Amino acid sequence: MKDRIIGSLPTIVLGLLIAIAPRTFAPVCEFAAKHGSGMEHMSGMKDSGGMDHMDHMDHIGQAGKAMGEAHQHMACYWTAQASLGIGILLVIIGLLALFVNSQIRTGLNLGAALIYVLEISIVTVLIGVCKGEEMSCNVYAMPTLSALSCIGILAVGAAIFLDQRNRPELQKAAA
Repeated sequence: MKDRIIGSLPTIVLGLLIAIAPRTFAPVCEFAAKHGSGMEHMSGMKDSGGMDHMDHMDHIGQAGKAMGEAHQHMACYWTAQASLGIGILLVIIGLLALFVNSQIRTGLNLGAALIYVLEISIVTVLIGVCKGEEMSCNVYAMPTLSALSCIGILAVGAAIFLDQRNRPELQKAAA
């Protein structure tokens, strides 16, 4: 039971952190602007066109709502949306890993490792964040999500090692 908790708890906790980080303690630009958090670190946005872009995006959103069109979002908003889905998926995998045997838990952990790699890819390459170096998503969200994913890869690697070390088939072969 101890190995189940050790193998599952990091995935559950990191999944929750990945899901909520872009909206709370490591906000992307749109959430930082909406809640006023992180704006003091976005002082360079006016010079880089970031705040002007956000004001422009707000005007587009108001005009789009009046005409029934969809609101256009910055790239970091979509990264936050993808991170929410990835975080929820990781929580589900972690909860499932609590109730299965070590072989299935190993497979779930391998899947979780690939999902952590996907999260890193989404944040850095596939969707990315805003171009401005001083924008909230570059200062907070991208490093936080990347670090959480790297920690997750290490945690599931350790969990796989623990599960494989305790397999009876491997212990008989070693004897």
